[in-house]
Amino acid sequence: MTSPSRWRRGDTAFSLNWDSTYRDLNDPSISKIAGENGVLPTPEGPTGERPGVNGAMALSVASRSKNQDAAWKLIEYLTSEPNQEKFIKSGAPNWKASFEKPEIVATNKPVFDAYKTALQSTILRPPVPGYNNISQALQVELQNALLGKKSPQEALDDAVAAANKE
Repeated sequence: MTSPSRWRRGDTAFSLNWDSTYRDLNDPSISKIAGENGVLPTPEGPTGERPGVNGAMALSVASRSKNQDAAWKLIEYLTSEPNQEKFIKSGAPNWKASFEKPEIVATNKPVFDAYKTALQSTILRPPVPGYNNISQALQVELQNALLGKKSPQEALDDAVAAANKE
């Protein structure tokens, strides 16, 4: 994945990134390509689906927390539809109903339009221990295959070996 800073400098043609990146790309104080970029859902694959992963972070309450009820109430508040909508500036909310409210969609229409399409086939990250390390190894090995440094099979075998070390 291309770093947002390289993209803002105009050093790359495209990037797969999060919704807040679009806001930064259109901020002329930090981006050389303000007003010259767009956002789209991932392209359709052979099955017609648009492969993508929901990168949202989960909130949880520790089983040994001494304030479980208060912690849960905070999570309910932070993730509530009205609260999510109050803070929409550059991303998309977690509520489907928000995608139907013109005043919310208007805060970042290109991102909302892309999300509405992409969320139809987006999957959640796999719930595996050590996900971040496994994801990093997979990214490196896929890049090795794309650059021709390794065959696709070698790269995937090495990614599996790295994942099994976790």
